[in-house]
Amino acid sequence: RHAANVDFTYRLGAYQWNGSFSYHSGWPATLEEFVPALNDYDQPDLAIRPHKIYGARLPDYMRFDLRGSRKWTNRYGDFSGWIEVINLTNHENVFGYDYFKNKDDSGQVFLERGDELWFTIMPSMGVSWTVHF
Repeated sequence: RHAANVDFTYRLGAYQWNGSFSYHSGWPATLEEFVPALNDYDQPDLAIRPHKIYGARLPDYMRFDLRGSRKWTNRYGDFSGWIEVINLTNHENVFGYDYFKNKDDSGQVFLERGDELWFTIMPSMGVSWTVHF
């Protein structure tokens, strides 16, 4: 429904810093529920089925990425090096749900929902070398 993206680039001598902020309201989601069913032995059981297709929304998504890089040239070619951190704020971004059929201590069956998350904070670094012939 709602989305916003903001990017910036800042140069400081031979260095360059890039930042990227992304936000959007939660994507549509389909929640699951138990419904009575018969198992393969015709015994009463519970099955997991969709409740209302796209009847719910996932939590809001937010991410801030930061990258620092430097380029230099010498007789061997052009070099660049960078470090970056994706999801610097370490926001838990949910992209879906997993459902599990479990039993509590009394033997009562219940439906447990777990969040499927995008990656958390993820640093990386790299080097690039370009040769001109």
